Amino acid sequence: AVELGEKINTLLIFDGFGALAAERGDFNKAAQLSGVAETLGASIGYAPEPAERRFRDSYLKKLHAAMGEDEYNAAYRQGLRLSLEEATKLAHDDI
Repeated sequence: AVELGEKINTLLIFDGFGALAAERGDFNKAAQLSGVAETLGASIGYAPEPAERRFRDSYLKKLHAAMGEDEYNAAYRQGLRLSLEEATKLAHDDI
């Protein structure tokens, strides 16, 4: 998806990797990937479909509960600043 420039699929994939990281307990990585997905969506004016929003809200709720707002926001902001190359490397680490 990255190589083909498919931003919608790419942001959905980053959200998927974020949810997987959250399930593994890697909350910092998950929060960063949520920031990456948000940045991609904003860059193209993408509005998530209801099912996508429920999926995202579900893992974000878990992150907020596990990390607390300050820790989550710090990691999320790191994700907002990652380049696509850095984000792809982050998503592929530990899989």
